[in-house]
Amino acid sequence: MRYARSLVATARGLTRRRGRARRSDLNRAVSTAYYALFAAIAFRLTFSLCGTRAAGREASWDGVYRSIGHDALQSLLARHAAGHPASDRARALSAAFARLKQQRNLADYDPAFRVTRAAAEQLVADCEEALHLVEQISAQDWLALAVALLVKTKDRP
Repeated sequence: MRYARSLVATARGLTRRRGRARRSDLNRAVSTAYYALFAAIAFRLTFSLCGTRAAGREASWDGVYRSIGHDALQSLLARHAAGHPASDRARALSAAFARLKQQRNLADYDPAFRVTRAAAEQLVADCEEALHLVEQISAQDWLALAVALLVKTKDRP
């Protein structure tokens, strides 16, 4: 989680530069906010399966972490939210991830994309709120999510 918080601080710093905001800084802030949330979730999923990244376990830890795809993670979070209709946290995390991912795609790949400083700051704030949700999910739920993400079932290829 420390790395994710560091990424949020970087994103926040990019939105708070003095003077007129540069488009590249604001786009980078949007992208970095998304990657902060992705990194936090990927870390929790990996930790639930592998524990710490201790000596002798680096290869398996890195393998699990790197196997987590962006689209697959978005689908997993959406399925989890749909399966837990009473969970405001699950819905909020799924929505925040989808929104940040969509904005990151625009910021990184759409040359016509423009984001205001206020909008970039709001996306960074949304990321911070989502990181609080990540911290509130139980270890048991992270393990169930990790298994659901990485294990293919008969009804889900």
